[in-house]
Amino acid sequence: MRKQTLALIAAVVALIAVATVALWFHRGADQRDAAARHALAASTAAAQAIFSYDYRSFDTSVANGQSFVTGAFATEYGQTTAALKPTAVSEKAVVRAAVSSTGVVSARANRVELLLFLNQYRRNANIDGETGALSAWAVHPILHWLLLAAAAAPLILAWIIARDHELSWPRGEMTAVVAMIAVVLILYVGFVDRPGQPSSQISLQIGWLVSLLGAILMVIGGALRASGTERPRKPPGVL
Repeated sequence: MRKQTLALIAAVVALIAVATVALWFHRGADQRDAAARHALAASTAAAQAIFSYDYRSFDTSVANGQSFVTGAFATEYGQTTAALKPTAVSEKAVVRAAVSSTGVVSARANRVELLLFLNQYRRNANIDGETGALSAWAVHPILHWLLLAAAAAPLILAWIIARDHELSWPRGEMTAVVAMIAVVLILYVGFVDRPGQPSSQISLQIGWLVSLLGAILMVIGGALRASGTERPRKPPGVL
């Protein structure tokens, strides 16, 4: 009986020991995961602040970056930005960094090492081009005339209907075809070949959506009009 009691106590102690070790490892893993999540969340803002600056507010940009650095790197960062300031101001340089990808190299509860990939976009007095909100009229010198001609198609159709002109095709059919071409062109410049560099940083404004909806409505209106018009019949033997 005594041996059974001692064996039971030993088993309980072993079970408690195993549970304690498992809990310690589980807690350690949770701490590592939490540390990695916090580091990833903070790394994007930190990297973009450290590697971005604007000549118009250079000191503010540097101060923002310095809030994320410590130790020897803080000293090096201060020296580098101090040497960079005259050039940045003289060239009117604006540099914006964007994190494209992040990954965890190693993680402990009190230390996390990350790997970040950044893209830097630079603009200065030596680089031609414009930034800001630009209209399609400004960035598409040829396309805007084509879209303007397409927009005139419904007006031409209305004039034909008002004057009761005879056509060799159903009224509205050509308007629908022109509008479909406009839809393709608008989708192409919106998704395939956006103007400016880098194209991934070019955002679409409400005007693009309005033009797309207008072209789609032109297709629908032209098709409905064509479907309600009888196709003119040619005399026998006439191609």
